[in-house]
Amino acid sequence: MDLLSVLSAAGVRRSLIHTAARGGLAGPDGPLPRLAPELVDRVLARLAGGSLLTFSVDGSAVSVHRLVMRVIRESLTVSNSLTLVCEATARLLDKLATSLTESWHEDRATTRDLVEQIMALDEVSARRPLGSDFDRRMIRLRWWAGAFLSLLGDSPAQVIMIGERLVADQERFLGPDHPDTLSSRNNLAAAYRDAGRMEEAITMLEQVLATRERVLGPRHPATVFSQSNVALAYRDAGRIEKAITMLEQVLGAYKRVLGPDHPDTLTSRGNLARAYRDAGRTDEGKKLEPKPSDP
Repeated sequence: MDLLSVLSAAGVRRSLIHTAARGGLAGPDGPLPRLAPELVDRVLARLAGGSLLTFSVDGSAVSVHRLVMRVIRESLTVSNSLTLVCEATARLLDKLATSLTESWHEDRATTRDLVEQIMALDEVSARRPLGSDFDRRMIRLRWWAGAFLSLLGDSPAQVIMIGERLVADQERFLGPDHPDTLSSRNNLAAAYRDAGRMEEAITMLEQVLATRERVLGPRHPATVFSQSNVALAYRDAGRIEKAITMLEQVLGAYKRVLGPDHPDTLTSRGNLARAYRDAGRTDEGKKLEPKPSDP
């Protein structure tokens, strides 16, 4: 119930509770003994029998009434245990996020649910001042949430809401030049673009590029990646000649750094070919199109 009180009131998947119990739920004197899924389900059934939680129609999730959640959190605050529970829950969600790095697209519903749980925990712990290891972990979790939402691509407004506050906190806590800060700014710019806020997107992408050029140098892969993002934003905004100039530079850089057959080089070649066609330079675009013998 402590765990459920800091997660989403809309519901928590039983699979997440099983994972938490296998690792040892947080207790007042340290982690509790690890519990097998079948024992967890027996506990959940008893709690449901006592009207402390409710199972979803298909039984895959449980939810707790908001009033019950608030009472539990207030009790945890009085006993100085709320931070302990939040920290244990943050570690759990961080592990789950890491495990989805390569497989997020295989179960989009699970990825979306993880984002919801991260934001619920963030809301519970939002009144804490920045400065502790827990704050660093929560910043990392919010970065995961924004990154996953960007990958899912169906909620730019939510990415913007998460991203603007995340970037501000990262700049204060990690610094404006930190790789995670720049990554979040890049995700936020992409959300601005998806929401039709092109000028804001371009301004932010240009700032990220300038920082990476200064910190990493013009030939670093991250810098070249930023160049490509700026160029594509120029193209989408109709600044086609500026886009072509930069895409030509990007293609040259990828050829030098990664080789002509690397996937990023081939993608860059395709981006430039499309830009040539958009500018009416059809013959130049055709020269860059893959030939039958190309990878």
